[in-house]
Amino acid sequence: YPVRDARGKIVCLECLCRDITEAKKIEEIKDNLMRDVTHELKTPLAKMEMTLQLFERVLVEGEKNEKEKRLQIYNTLLSSLHRLKHSVQNILDLSSLESGHVKLKKEEVVLREVLTSAIREIEEEAGQKALKLLVSLPEEIPPLVGDREKLFHAVMNLLDNSIKYTDKGAVTISARVLSGQVEVTVSDTGRGMEKALLNRVFERFVQESPAFVGSGIGLSLCKKILEGHGGKIWAESEGKNKGAIFHFTLPVAASKEKN
Repeated sequence: YPVRDARGKIVCLECLCRDITEAKKIEEIKDNLMRDVTHELKTPLAKMEMTLQLFERVLVEGEKNEKEKRLQIYNTLLSSLHRLKHSVQNILDLSSLESGHVKLKKEEVVLREVLTSAIREIEEEAGQKALKLLVSLPEEIPPLVGDREKLFHAVMNLLDNSIKYTDKGAVTISARVLSGQVEVTVSDTGRGMEKALLNRVFERFVQESPAFVGSGIGLSLCKKILEGHGGKIWAESEGKNKGAIFHFTLPVAASKEKN
């Protein structure tokens, strides 16, 4: 606005500026979160809706195999609810890490315990698809410094992803100790990926097929968590129906490195 002298003549203009960088950042985070939630939850909710419609028909028609059909519907709904909960947790974790409001813990982590806990957690899901879950871990893995809960979540997402895209065969998790770091590998005999998808698999909302529940946000979260621990992650595949391999590395605690 204008500043005038005693005679009313404009001598200068005074401007007021307000830095809205932080406000815009928060607004963008909110917009991204809403978009993520909307996109990620559509598929499991649609599946649950269709299952409930089937349940309604079973109740109305009163078929002979009612008990068996009801049990099948119950299992489908339970699986969808589990997937829904998993998706919500992924979205919240990714948004929190990207906002910078949640910091990774820095504590001693026994990686072997994290891996075995994730394996136990995923065994039932592998069994439901009659997949072999093969494990090859060294007896001793040097401890890391990081956030145990977040690392567990990253490993779970990798295993869940491999099981989701594998219809028969096996999912294998292995580890080896390198100089100053540990490398963990999750491989499967599933649908594999073309080279074009390999370059984008860790992006948000990228998935092998739209027919699958989920949208790739789990792999985005894996990348964010592992890079936050000073590690890296990459994928390999020889092509469609030739399986996929995911590797990630993490630095070991400096005082515990093996010579």
